[in-house]
Amino acid sequence: MAEVQIPKPGGPLVVNERKEQTIVELKPWRSVIPQITKPMVASMGHADVPGSHVAIGFAIITEPCNVSGPTHAHDFDQWIYLVGHGDLSEFDAEAEMLVGDETVQINYPFYAYIPAGMPHCPLIVKRVGKPIMFVDAREVPEKHE
Repeated sequence: MAEVQIPKPGGPLVVNERKEQTIVELKPWRSVIPQITKPMVASMGHADVPGSHVAIGFAIITEPCNVSGPTHAHDFDQWIYLVGHGDLSEFDAEAEMLVGDETVQINYPFYAYIPAGMPHCPLIVKRVGKPIMFVDAREVPEKHE
């Protein structure tokens, strides 16, 4: 198993290794959220491959936690997913998420499209019966590199 990276304050979350022009080896890293104990992986957009405009992070959640921190907004689009781990359609968990001005109760596999400027979060996983996968996908315009 590869060594798990620990993000440094002010530094990049993860440093992957580009193997070919458009092929990148994902390097595992430790989440900044203490309840996420399994290694995470993420593509880092331009930091991995020049011209790539998407970053996607994957984490396995095995216990209740606040996945996202306080309410915030971005100047880019974002997609947030919670799905079953193993069988993506098997979802044995409960969560709630603020999207715009509405708090949504979630007990099914879902994704949320968060357009630029929309207030969102916290995303709080309240109960985990079976592990679930959290996916955070976002546009990464060059100015965010």
